[in-house]
Amino acid sequence: MGLNDILNILWRHRGLILGMTLAGGVAGFAYGQIVTPLYLATNTVQPGISTFTVQGQPEREWRIHDIVQWYRRGDFNPAVANLLQKDPTEFLPIIRASYVPRGPQSRGGNTVTLSTLSPGPQEAVDILNASVDAFNNFAGSDTTFSSIHLMRVRVQANIQKQHAKIAEMEAKRGTIDLQIAAAEQSRQITLAGARIVQDQIDEQVASRALIDGSILAYESMIENARASVGALEHRLTRWEANEGTVLAQRDSLLANNRGADTMTTLLYTNSISSLVRDIGELRLGLIDESGKILQWEGEIQRLRERKTGIDRRMSELRFEKKEIVPQKALEFEQEAAKLRLQREFELAREEQDHRQELRNMKVRLASLTPLEKIGAPTATARPIRPRKRRAIQILALLGLASSIFASFGLEYLRRNWQDITRSRTA
Repeated sequence: MGLNDILNILWRHRGLILGMTLAGGVAGFAYGQIVTPLYLATNTVQPGISTFTVQGQPEREWRIHDIVQWYRRGDFNPAVANLLQKDPTEFLPIIRASYVPRGPQSRGGNTVTLSTLSPGPQEAVDILNASVDAFNNFAGSDTTFSSIHLMRVRVQANIQKQHAKIAEMEAKRGTIDLQIAAAEQSRQITLAGARIVQDQIDEQVASRALIDGSILAYESMIENARASVGALEHRLTRWEANEGTVLAQRDSLLANNRGADTMTTLLYTNSISSLVRDIGELRLGLIDESGKILQWEGEIQRLRERKTGIDRRMSELRFEKKEIVPQKALEFEQEAAKLRLQREFELAREEQDHRQELRNMKVRLASLTPLEKIGAPTATARPIRPRKRRAIQILALLGLASSIFASFGLEYLRRNWQDITRSRTA
């Protein structure tokens, strides 16, 4: 049979060929409309961190093979149905677990790719998330010998310890703030003490001025008293000379005139008695003035000693104002600066270390899981089943092929029909 014969056969049966091809395309279209669309969700997982070494290096407890076998046995179905609030007898999703070797240089090592089909994209994602949660619940059910449980308890204890350390740092910060305030207050009190010292100096200066005035007054009084003593001594000398003259005259009179009358004798006697009395009074006045001079000189000596004490006290107060008060104020200022330095650097660095350690512990606690997801599950934007275009193409091709075979079959029957019927009758 040549090419012309083949083309003639196809041409004669063109209606059958077109009809069956069109019927196949229609069947493919109907299949795409009838069959429930399915969305594909995938997620990459790996054995999670179950514990940490002393150096802080993570260790993974579960093996890839155990995870794959758990999914292949379908052990997740009851737990996933319960987590998604479905009927376990009717809701039986299929999850494929594929081992993906990544090599030792990849983070976490080898991984497992989970995939499932579902009528909705969000439901497919929820199925994968629920399956991971189901595996983690299954792996964490044994809390007695589970290294994850023991490590979680240790990490939580360390977190509580870091919280206590941070609270201690905050309390220490409050104490340092109070110490800084006390140092500042002491410095202000010390500086205010400088004004008090100056007031004491002014008071001593005023007292010294009063003492100087009193000394000048006593010196003036002593000078006047000494002048009075000189005058009294001069009078006493003169009166004593008069007394001698009168006594000499009386003795001469009595010696030359033995018969002197009584009146003359009495006159001389009265004159002598008057002189003696006046001399005695002058001598008493002289003693009194001399006693005053001695008393006033003693007062001057006492005032000068008091002045010396005031000068010494003024020197002490000036030294305290110039040296001691600024030194104390500087010491309080240095103490406050040292406390600020401790608060802003040492305490802040220590608190920052504890907070960093707390963050690390929280990261470790969050990373402790039997099965770790590498990224979030993703679902296709469009259904992957049924593939309507492919169904139409395949069924149309099947219709075309069937129509061609049918055309050649009909042509064979047409040409050999008599032979076929003859052989039957024979």
